Amino acid sequence: MKKSTLLKGATILTLSGTTAIAGGLDRSGQPTNIIFEEGRYLEFSVGDVNPSVNGTDPTGTATGDGPSDYVTFGAAFRDDLKGGLSYALILDEPYGSDTGYPLNTSLYQGLSSDLNSEAVTALLRMEMQSGFSVYGGLKIQRVESEAFIPEESFEAVVAARLRAAGAAAAIPLAQAAISDYTVNASSDTGYGYVAGIAYERPEIAMRVALTYHSEVEHENTTTETLTFFNQAAPATPSVLSRTTTVTTDFPQAFNLDFQTGIAADTLLFGRIRWAEYSDFTLDPPAYRAATGRALASFSEDAWSYQLGIGRRFNENWSAAFSVSYEEEGPTTTASALSPVNGRIGYTLGATYTLDNMRITGGINYTDLGDLSTTSTGTFRDNDSLSFGLRIGFQL
Repeated sequence: MKKSTLLKGATILTLSGTTAIAGGLDRSGQPTNIIFEEGRYLEFSVGDVNPSVNGTDPTGTATGDGPSDYVTFGAAFRDDLKGGLSYALILDEPYGSDTGYPLNTSLYQGLSSDLNSEAVTALLRMEMQSGFSVYGGLKIQRVESEAFIPEESFEAVVAARLRAAGAAAAIPLAQAAISDYTVNASSDTGYGYVAGIAYERPEIAMRVALTYHSEVEHENTTTETLTFFNQAAPATPSVLSRTTTVTTDFPQAFNLDFQTGIAADTLLFGRIRWAEYSDFTLDPPAYRAATGRALASFSEDAWSYQLGIGRRFNENWSAAFSVSYEEEGPTTTASALSPVNGRIGYTLGATYTLDNMRITGGINYTDLGDLSTTSTGTFRDNDSLSFGLRIGFQL
């Protein structure tokens, strides 16, 4: 089986990672497969994700669509060096969150959040005669975020925590009637590293690669603003504006990518990803003082799985189909910013190769898991439709 068949199947595998809603705040899945391409290679990718997520708030009022559409971009370049060495530069958007509830009568009207990230990863790979190779490098990552929580949503969060605590005294600002809350975390740059090992048998189009991504710490200068009316002096509103440095650790992760030929021009491929979201918290101090909880956190790590099959029809055309899955988890940290619990997605992609150019397109449909809690509300029968395009050039 030709090695080019393996590579075309891998292209569809990496494309499908950019076209599905994933665990935690994951966006790109932190791909590194370009390091296994041949020769001098350049690629660009874009993904358009369109979630449809709505439900009812704790009062039973319809929320309208919350999570918003978003577009992701990526680019990568690799080339060979001497002595079995090669290198790659990868630009991706590893994490993100976009939420914007419409203005209506629900508790979440006007609730919005926006978290953006970009990362540049530089990899160096060394191939050995045994079929093994090792690779690793450094990562530079930028993150910024902002959120707006209207009065109704804020009061609902405080009320839920009071019921859980059993007394208002458990939360310092709980005895104040709080109106709107705004938080803005300015851009911060953090650093991490990547390390991996792979084993290949080109004669059967087999490759197994295990990649580790370290956690990346960010220290964002964060400004929180809220207005509250103290019960002791209800006629005099107070404005609290606090600027602090908030430390957030974006999770370490392992990616296990595998693929093998199972028949002539037919490839089986898949991925298992683990990300340590149980240690992730976005925890501005004024929000915690008012609500007794972090602005965003996850009670468990994120596990996601993908399995697919690819087929090359001729020298120009190949196609692949894959299924992705993320298991459900506890709902104790659920919020209206991401009212989803688990998912199962289906991706269909095709690749057209002409001379030194390779074009891959894909469509993904994801059935999003139901969520129902007394503090967040009920969100059922939601889904997402996504499209992806990747263009690569053998230079």
